[in-house]
Amino acid sequence: MGNARRFLKPIPAKGKLNLYALDSELAAKAKAAIASAEVVQLGSNENEWIKEMTSLDDEESRRLALFETYVGMNDGKSAVRLAEVGLSKNPDADAILDMARARQVAGNLEAAMSEANRVIEMDPENARAYVVRSEIFHELSDRDRAKAIEINPDYAAILAESKEFGDEEDPA
Repeated sequence: MGNARRFLKPIPAKGKLNLYALDSELAAKAKAAIASAEVVQLGSNENEWIKEMTSLDDEESRRLALFETYVGMNDGKSAVRLAEVGLSKNPDADAILDMARARQVAGNLEAAMSEANRVIEMDPENARAYVVRSEIFHELSDRDRAKAIEINPDYAAILAESKEFGDEEDPA
């Protein structure tokens, strides 16, 4: 990976976890783009990520690692795509919660909440489902507070006071 290059313009292509079969026209565009790409020096984080991804032996491990990368980058569209792959292969609670997280990152909070609730209905003892749902609740709360302030700016002070009150420790 010492000769990593940055494309000047992205090449649209779909594939399965680095297993691409390009048609001849797209392959020619890719070859031309590679030839004109600028050489970049990768930082230690990028090198570590590449090392981790290339050391994973099976497709599912690579999919999960890439999924976490997309979630970390707030790339909801790509995270949803990989979560769909996971659900199609094994529609278990973890795959459903991955979809909830992907939908959350994509900004579809209601669908994300529905997925988390689905897992809780399936398995009320699934602690991860409650954590994911609480993160979605938190984001919904922030969105609703912002909307309230947008509608009536006087709520900014009211909400600030209620937050301060809610942050105090219970004296009991």
